[in-house]
Amino acid sequence: MNRDEERKVILGLLSERDSGLVREESLQCALGAIRDEARRRRIVRSIFLVCAPAVVGLVLLFTPARQPPPASPIARPATPGESVIEPIDDQQLLALLPGKTVALIGPPGRERLLVFDAPERTR
Repeated sequence: MNRDEERKVILGLLSERDSGLVREESLQCALGAIRDEARRRRIVRSIFLVCAPAVVGLVLLFTPARQPPPASPIARPATPGESVIEPIDDQQLLALLPGKTVALIGPPGRERLLVFDAPERTR
C-alpha cells in the first residue's frame, strides 16, 4: 500500500462517512494489495521456472567434460636375453671410481652408492 492509499484509508476512517462503506473500501484496498502481491509472486515464479533450466543447460554446455586420468605406462618385464644393463659386483664398481671416497649404504640388494668428492683447496 502506497502513501496515497494509506492517506485515503485514514481520511475515510476519520471522516463522518458510513462505517460500513469505510469497512468495504478498506477490505477492497486490502484485497487489491493481496492480489497485487500474488501476481508479483506468480511472475517471479514463472521467470524462475523459465530461467533455471536455461542456466543449468548453459552450465552443462560450457563446463568441460571430465576426462579419466591417463593410464600409467606399464613397463614390460625384461627377459634375461634383452637386459641392457649388465650387473657388476661391489669390487668392479669400486674399481670404476679410483681415488674417490665411496660408500655402499642400505640393505643387501637395495644398496645406494655415495661418492664423496674432496673439497677444492683454496689458495
